[in-house]
Amino acid sequence: MFTRVDRGRVPAQKLDEFVSFMRDEVVPELRKVPGYLSTSVEIVRGSGVVSVSTDWDTFENRERCDEVLATVLKNASCLELRPIQIELYELV
Repeated sequence: MFTRVDRGRVPAQKLDEFVSFMRDEVVPELRKVPGYLSTSVEIVRGSGVVSVSTDWDTFENRERCDEVLATVLKNASCLELRPIQIELYELV
């Protein structure tokens, strides 16, 4: 399995909106990408730190998600999302 972890920051007062955005807009788009397995969203309410992990069946399918995530996350500007880093893993 291949995992992508996106970390960022959202103002604490917008965390619930962020969770709804992920559930209602991002995950449905990711489900359309071949090889998609799962998404988990972690938030730290006190600091506004967010982490989104997506799991894929192959390296190639994980790479395909870049386009979907880039397009959908442009819509996150109203949430004041500030990206911090992207990490890529192979789970063994």
